[in-house]
Amino acid sequence: MPKPVKKPRERRWGNPHRVIEKTARKDWLTGREVLEAGWFKRPRGKLEDATTLRTAKYIFMRKPCKGDTMHIHTHPAEPGCLLMAMPTVEDLKTACQNFENHGVRISVITRVETMGKEIGRTFIKMRKTEGKEFAYLLQKYGEYEKEEKLRESLEILETMQQKGFLSIRFVPMKGYRFNRKIGDFVRIRGKKGKSKREGK
Repeated sequence: MPKPVKKPRERRWGNPHRVIEKTARKDWLTGREVLEAGWFKRPRGKLEDATTLRTAKYIFMRKPCKGDTMHIHTHPAEPGCLLMAMPTVEDLKTACQNFENHGVRISVITRVETMGKEIGRTFIKMRKTEGKEFAYLLQKYGEYEKEEKLRESLEILETMQQKGFLSIRFVPMKGYRFNRKIGDFVRIRGKKGKSKREGK
């Protein structure tokens, strides 16, 4: 007897999130710089704004509350910018603090264009942060990031994964891919040099 065909599992977070895009687009429509934005999320819950103060140039975010399990924040810039899909050393430090002090294991960087379109997400899952080795790798990552050394930065992240400190995934939106040569999401180009979106 043939086995029943299983319905394909819907990809969680597989589509652009309206709240994320709306926040970035609001900045763009008002003519000011598109600022970073952030949220916390609970299992099966909605995104909760983490912003405590927002000015024309800066935002300030709260610490996680009890029950929060995921931290999300944006990296706004045009597609194809050097290192923009990569976590900054401050992102990794915040992920460590949220994990160690509040039990928030997952951090998500969502890449948004300056007009508000979400083009990809970087998922970071913390596993352990103890020991001098992790502190050393974090320090080296910060040095490479400051010097914009992409290859070395990726190697540090890969070492952190191999050592079991964290796991990281670069997940592009439809029509985009992660470019390891620049550390960002870029449009998928067609045969004539145009992106699929541009070719329509």
